[in-house]
Amino acid sequence: MRIRLEDLKQKNLGSSYKTQVVIKGKSIDIDIDPDDLEIGETLEIVNKILAGFEEYEAEAKQVLADNFLETYNDNWREDNEPILTAKEFIQNLTLDGINFLSNTVDIFYTDNDMFDGHSLIAQSLDGEKFDSAMMYG
Repeated sequence: MRIRLEDLKQKNLGSSYKTQVVIKGKSIDIDIDPDDLEIGETLEIVNKILAGFEEYEAEAKQVLADNFLETYNDNWREDNEPILTAKEFIQNLTLDGINFLSNTVDIFYTDNDMFDGHSLIAQSLDGEKFDSAMMYG
């Protein structure tokens, strides 16, 4: 799958765009805002991430497990629920959307209610390596 400028719909009246792609049989929203880059440069990052999505997603999910597994097991897990392994934690993550801002990439996941419905976000600040994680909602 390759996204081209003509595949994008402009959001509002600004310079940001949206589209959808199908990943693993599910339609995923993609938001693109080139910010301080040319749209073509941002589309290169978009297409690089999508072309290697399986590897990037594995890295993104691992970053989320590294950052939130212990927090879940120690603070969010109910007493009657089992302690999760990293693999089980990762299996609870469901891809929800991808945002591209300049060369920053945010991959959003729903969490199967591990964190009361908050979104978990894996982030790459350089469009190459996912090394940051946050919770939203």
